[in-house]
Amino acid sequence: MRHLSTPAQGLLLVLFLAACTGAPAATPTVGPGATSPAATPPEATQVPAVPTATPAAVGGHECDAIPTFSLENPEPSFPPDTALLSAFPQQIGGQPVTEVTTFSFAALLCLFGGQAAVDEFRSELQGGLDIALLSMGTAEVTIDDESISLVAFRLAGRSGTEIIASFAQLAAIAAGESGEPEAEFSTQTVGGKSVTVVTDQDGDVTYLYVVGDILWALSDVTPEQAATILAGLP
Repeated sequence: MRHLSTPAQGLLLVLFLAACTGAPAATPTVGPGATSPAATPPEATQVPAVPTATPAAVGGHECDAIPTFSLENPEPSFPPDTALLSAFPQQIGGQPVTEVTTFSFAALLCLFGGQAAVDEFRSELQGGLDIALLSMGTAEVTIDDESISLVAFRLAGRSGTEIIASFAQLAAIAAGESGEPEAEFSTQTVGGKSVTVVTDQDGDVTYLYVVGDILWALSDVTPEQAATILAGLP
């Protein structure tokens, strides 16, 4: 496997650490005073995302309308993925879901690496996952007095199972690893939901739950916390 360039690899590592360790992804904000749409949970914020009705163009033109990062425009604004924002529940386990953010996977690559970063990333993927349709969201919820990050991926108009098929490979690309990704996949019932449980070679567990075109991902949680959160998802 050919490795991604350092900037692209670094950005992807940030994104997948968000999914695999529960830490929110570092993303540009829309600036001070931004407000959330009425349909989103309390304290939701808007960050770079693909518009729901008009996903990014496919085939080498994802970055045509996306500005690259510059000191003159350090916090560019993009429309949120409203479908993904509205999918986050307002409460889980009786606790509010806060700090909801959504952003386009391709837009972040465009912002920091331009079209070359998108094209390079696409060339690494197998299985035909269309990153132009891929957005990501994060939120925080307190379970057992512990703040836990909830991560969601949306493949607009497709099935979230397509993301599962590429999940291990994407994580391997982000970490700069070569060869076949090492992870064990199993199906379990957790919180009343049928989920895919991914166990990596270090024994770390990620719970993946698909509903429609959205893949929810939970990591760095106890089985009991996973059950509570999954029970509160749509």
